[in-house]
Amino acid sequence: MIDEARLDAVLSSHAVDVIFHAAAYKHVPLVELNFGEAIRNNVLGTDAVLRAAIRHGVGQFVLLSTDKAAAPVSIMGASKRLAELLVSAYSTRPAPILSVVRFGNVFASSGSLVPVILAQIDRGGPVTVTSPAATRFFMTTSEAAELVITVAGFGVS
Repeated sequence: MIDEARLDAVLSSHAVDVIFHAAAYKHVPLVELNFGEAIRNNVLGTDAVLRAAIRHGVGQFVLLSTDKAAAPVSIMGASKRLAELLVSAYSTRPAPILSVVRFGNVFASSGSLVPVILAQIDRGGPVTVTSPAATRFFMTTSEAAELVITVAGFGVS
């Protein structure tokens, strides 16, 4: 279960103006094997944090989502899409200001495909983690952080 009392304790003891919420179960194979935890963390956890933000007068809430939520074909993509829909459902309220930012493939992040791709290249190929028809784009950790902060800036009134 989600520890809402702990959320309340943290938010009441700090003057929180912005919440950056990652709902960070993002490793597709791991999430596929533990779909109940994915739903609990990515969906129910997002709902609990949104409700706590409202209760404690947080000014802004930014959900970090994934490109896999655009057309979900996995539990991870579907659970992150549900989290996005929750943010949208709460958007009729005057506060907090709500935003969602989607991205994927952060170079060298936890769960990144880069080490897998490099290992396949080191072995002489083939690179099998993608389709020949797919084009993959990567961003650095600092670019990802800048994107999140920029999105938060768009929401400020």
